[in-house]
Amino acid sequence: MANPRFSAYGRYQLEWIEKGEYPHQGARLDDANNYINAYRALRGTVGYYCDSFYDAIAVPALYVVSTVCDDCAGEGCDECDEGETHAYYSAVRDPHNSDGAIVDFSEAYDDAEDAARDAHNLAERYTEAAREEDAKFQAEQQIEYALASVKDARIEHSALIRERTTLVPESMTKSVALRHCSALRAEVTKLAERVRKLRENFWESVQE
Repeated sequence: MANPRFSAYGRYQLEWIEKGEYPHQGARLDDANNYINAYRALRGTVGYYCDSFYDAIAVPALYVVSTVCDDCAGEGCDECDEGETHAYYSAVRDPHNSDGAIVDFSEAYDDAEDAARDAHNLAERYTEAAREEDAKFQAEQQIEYALASVKDARIEHSALIRERTTLVPESMTKSVALRHCSALRAEVTKLAERVRKLRENFWESVQE
């Protein structure tokens, strides 16, 4: 049973497929670079990173559907490949599931190299969206951590002010307490500025 199709990455007929459950009998999934000859720059690009940690890679692929040639009924002719014709669909391997892939069924290519070039385009769009989501997530995490650190610094600062005006611990002179208070205020200012930048531009989270 085919999975529902969806729109994303500027494409409108995408479907997630998994090995052993392909929607076409006898279909296969190949790496797109196996079909690239003229475009050496693409052939040298194995895949595209999905996050700022360079952990996940989306690899361009082709979903190949082979059928018996109508002209020769599978006997072999000039119009087919050993009795078969092939339809090539651009795809990208799921970077988080080695058996899965996302296929664009909006266009079936007769030329494998054209399909392979489009697969690279699909993989780029896929990873652009993935990196954006990763940056947003990292920004949320960093903001949460910064706000918690600001809260802790303010609590510590308040405690030092109280101790300075009453009883200073034996291990800390008043001058040391003052310097530490100053350092805490500077840290709060720095963290607040960091939060401001992250809220204005989530890409800040992956630029350091």
